[in-house]
Formats: sequence, C-alpha cells, structure tokens
Amino acid sequence: MIDYDSTPRYSMALEWDPRDEVSIATVPELAGCRIHGRSLEEAIRNGREVTAIWIESTRKWHDPIPSAQNFQGATDRSRMEDVVGGR
Repeated sequence: MIDYDSTPRYSMALEWDPRDEVSIATVPELAGCRIHGRSLEEAIRNGREVTAIWIESTRKWHDPIPSAQNFQGATDRSRMEDVVGGR
C-alpha cells in the first residue's frame, strides 16, 4: 500500500486547459508526472496521489529519485494546503 503522507512534497505547476475544461497538475522534478482534474482541488489531490505512485514505482526499479526543489514564483502555499488539506 502506498503511504501518501510519507511522500516528499514536490512542487506542482498548475494550469487550466480551456479546450478540455480541466486543471492540469505537473510535477516538474518527476519526468512524465502529469495529471488532470475537473477542478483545481481535484488536480492537486490527483497530483499528490500520482507523485506517491511515481516515487513507489521508481523505488521498485531502484532508480534514483530526484530531490524536491523550491521554485520561485510558486503559488500561495497556504492556499494550496487549505485546498488539499495539508499535513
């Protein structure tokens, strides 16, 4: 079972796709780690889940796991933690 709470906290780039009418969450440090949701909140929740799955899969393959980075210009962190029910 995946322990989502012990997964390192990575940054997420969030964007709105008007064509598909979904919010997209991309984790820049993790290659191919990108997911969507019908709302910003759902995209963030899904982003946390897919990050944990990405980390678990990478560990199973014994591949290196990139360190979490601190990106400047990040969105208001307190608001994001409110949205996803931060730790």
